[in-house]
Amino acid sequence: MNDIYSVSLLDLLPESLKRDPDMVALTKAIDPEIQEIVEKLKNVEILSRIDELPEPVLDHLLYQFHITFDEGAGLITSIEEKRRFIKNAIQMHRLKGTKRALELVLEMLDIRGVIKEWFEYGGEPYHFRIDILEVTTKGLSNEILGLLDRLIEQYKRKSAWLESIRIYLTNKGKMHLASVLQSGEEITVYPWQQREIETKGYARFGSSAVTVETMTVYPRG
Repeated sequence: MNDIYSVSLLDLLPESLKRDPDMVALTKAIDPEIQEIVEKLKNVEILSRIDELPEPVLDHLLYQFHITFDEGAGLITSIEEKRRFIKNAIQMHRLKGTKRALELVLEMLDIRGVIKEWFEYGGEPYHFRIDILEVTTKGLSNEILGLLDRLIEQYKRKSAWLESIRIYLTNKGKMHLASVLQSGEEITVYPWQQREIETKGYARFGSSAVTVETMTVYPRG
C-alpha cells in the first residue's frame, strides 16, 4: 500500500478515467504541484519527527516548551540533548516540583547523579543535595554549574532548598588483568586397622528349687 507521500494522483483515478487521454494529461499536469504540497505537509508533523528535524527547528521547539536559556538551555550542548529535552518536555513540566523532575533533568543532560533529601542523610529539614558521580559529555566549569543551579531552581519543589552539589571525579581507562591459580591436594591412605571390637550376644539364665518336708506321726502311748 502506497502512503500519502509517494502516491500519485494518477494512481487514484478509476479505471474508466485512466482510459480518457484528456483526463490522464490533466492529471499528469497537476500531479507535480500536488506532490510539492504533500512534501511541505511533512513540516506540519513535528513531534513525530523529532529525530529528523534540523537544529534551528529544535531551537524553536525548546523555546515553545519553555526550555529557554534561563531554564538551562545553555547546558544543552549537542543536538542529541536538544532532542531528548523536547521529547521529555511535557513529562518534565508535568512532574515539575518533584524529585523525579530533577532526576530527568540530569538524565537529559547525560549527567549521572544521585539526589538525596534531607532525611536520607541527616541534613536540615526541607533541604536536599545532589551528588554528581559522572559527567559523560561535558565538563563542569563555574558557568556550567551556575546554569545547572538555575535549571534545578526551575524544576525543584519551591519549598525545598539546594544545600550543595557534590562532584565526584572519575577517571576511565583500560586495565588488563590476568591471574593464574594453581592448587593441589595430597591424600595419604594408610592400611585399615581394627581399633575397637564389639561383640554382641544373648545370655539366658534359669533356676529351680525343690523343697521336701517329712512329717512322722507316732501312736499315743
